[in-house]
Amino acid sequence: MTTCIKTFFIYTCALVVGLFATTSLRADDEKPVTPEQLPALAKTFVKENFADQKIVLVMHDKGWTSSKYDVTLSDGTEIEFSSGGEWLEIETKGAKALPESVIPAAVLTYLKANHKDAPAKELAKKRYGYKVELRGGLELKFSKEGKFIGYDD
Repeated sequence: MTTCIKTFFIYTCALVVGLFATTSLRADDEKPVTPEQLPALAKTFVKENFADQKIVLVMHDKGWTSSKYDVTLSDGTEIEFSSGGEWLEIETKGAKALPESVIPAAVLTYLKANHKDAPAKELAKKRYGYKVELRGGLELKFSKEGKFIGYDD
């Protein structure tokens, strides 16, 4: 009888773990939405900083604890927004550089003084501040105030 109870317990645990794993895989619900469904802040950001581009795709990604919007523009630029419309990450494609208007002033000043020949292609908000990737792959870290912290590995 003890072996039967142990076997039942093991199978029950395996079933519970399996069900949890299956539902965890389905936690993210990503679906296309219209540009009109973006939060107002995100629409304003795109209009002010990428006026010459059209929004060609918006994916709304609903997770367990938060949601975000992934926006693709007509030139291939990708922007990730929080559920409230705050930008989280911006990445250009090809030889196109990030518009200076999206780069925090102190970060832009540093880049112009120290890396003027390598335009920024990616900008991401991080817990410590900002991460900037330049053409050529060099990654720099900045504090929330825009002070240079160092290079990323």
